[in-house]
Amino acid sequence: NPNNVSLQPLGRMDSEEEDAIACDSSYSNIPPPLVPAVLCREDWLQRLKSVELYESDIHEVILNFFTVHGFQDAAEELMKEAQLRTEMPMTSIGRRQEIRQALLRGDIPTVMSTLDDLDREILRRNPEVRFQLKQLQLFKIIQDGNTLEAIDFAQTHLAPEVTEHPQLLPRLEETMALLAFGDLKSPEAQRLAEGLMEREEAARAVDDAILEFYSIHQESTLESLLKNCKWTQRQLTEGKGCVFPTLVDAAECRFEPSSDSDASPDRDRGAADALFQP
Repeated sequence: NPNNVSLQPLGRMDSEEEDAIACDSSYSNIPPPLVPAVLCREDWLQRLKSVELYESDIHEVILNFFTVHGFQDAAEELMKEAQLRTEMPMTSIGRRQEIRQALLRGDIPTVMSTLDDLDREILRRNPEVRFQLKQLQLFKIIQDGNTLEAIDFAQTHLAPEVTEHPQLLPRLEETMALLAFGDLKSPEAQRLAEGLMEREEAARAVDDAILEFYSIHQESTLESLLKNCKWTQRQLTEGKGCVFPTLVDAAECRFEPSSDSDASPDRDRGAADALFQP
């Protein structure tokens, strides 16, 4: 790992993620064992080692992680060493970080110009993201107390967006409602402004739009595999009553011992074999 990137311990999935996986037929092909399987740690690890992995596939998963999370130097070095290619231009990975930092400090003009430098189609294909950025600009103008400038900006830059996409009108009205407050520091104004100050949310929306433009999923393949691993472990332990060491920390490759530590490796061998059928 050239950039010394560390992965966080495996987290819990929320109910929506579990439902999404449960509805995916590709995860419904695990043959249920006839009786609960019991595997000791040594047997389980031996079976994991027997799974055939291709180096090229591992490289692709790592490159995808670097690409999604913006580690440009690491991605370039891996591509050079493993002779890989990616759908996203390498320069855009670093630009994504520049865009994020500019957005978090409120420099929206730089964000929009950098996006246009990448490809003008990114903003054109994402009207809600485009509107959100302009909305942040309007909010900054209102914060600075420039009422006339705010009205002019709304008429010039946001009204055309609303005309083309009427569903955005409520969001424009919420922003313009701030002009009715003489003091933006009042509790009522602050409550209204809270939803308009989500730069972090806007940064995620912009980054997702860039990834989508280059046909790259917002979640890396590695993270999806880890979540699927967590879900499958729960299905086997809680749903099928199987007993085996479970992965609890991907970064440290740490397994939680089986609750049946005295189980014989030969016990319920047929049921255990069912877990490893293709």
